[in-house]
Amino acid sequence: TVDPTKIALIIAIGEYDPSSGWNNLGSQYDVPLVMATLAAQGFDTVNNVAVLRDKQATRAGITQAIQQHLVDKAQAGSIAVLHYSGHGQQVFDDNSDELDGFDEALVPYDAPQKVEGLNTNYQGEKHLRDDELGSLLKEVRQKIGSSGDLIVVLDACHSGTATRGELTHARGTKVKIAPKGYQPSTSRGQSDDWNEAGEGDQLSPMVVISGAGADQLNYEAQDENDNWVGSLTLAISRTLSNAE
Repeated sequence: TVDPTKIALIIAIGEYDPSSGWNNLGSQYDVPLVMATLAAQGFDTVNNVAVLRDKQATRAGITQAIQQHLVDKAQAGSIAVLHYSGHGQQVFDDNSDELDGFDEALVPYDAPQKVEGLNTNYQGEKHLRDDELGSLLKEVRQKIGSSGDLIVVLDACHSGTATRGELTHARGTKVKIAPKGYQPSTSRGQSDDWNEAGEGDQLSPMVVISGAGADQLNYEAQDENDNWVGSLTLAISRTLSNAE
């Protein structure tokens, strides 16, 4: 049975800007897996599930899509899903809230893998940090309220508190984005928790399913057709497609 209150956004970046330095991924094969899973769970995949692909998925494109397809469409009691398939990376902490001195970030289509050789002092403005993603998702949680649910699936490297790479079939890299001379401090933050203290009653519950820890790489797997797909996406699709 289709439930009109269920909404979802799928972000799949498989072909990155050649100038970014990132290798391409099998994210295009994740989309039909996620679509079939959502359909099996009562989502209207024609009207209430949006897909953002490749060149569309710049930082601005991602934030706009979250606003249009999740925040604006959300209503009290909605079930909302955000699924991200793409690279993940650690970026220097710009507001002293991370225990290890690095933010976890999604890597949009044109975000650079390395800062060496860039003509400008890159400050991470093309990456989507966990802080920024958390703020956007907080808006979704406020609209759907305590009677709704938000599910976030991050099939990427370094997605343990945020949020695929340099090695074959890895969705991320061990290379970190940081200004020259940056020294992370382990005494900076108190918590990597997305939940704002004292606001739990006003916000919906949120479940974040990550493909890797904050300091780990996440590798792709092969499906039954030998396509390289997200290992987390494949596991979720096999589980939820038949779950009540």
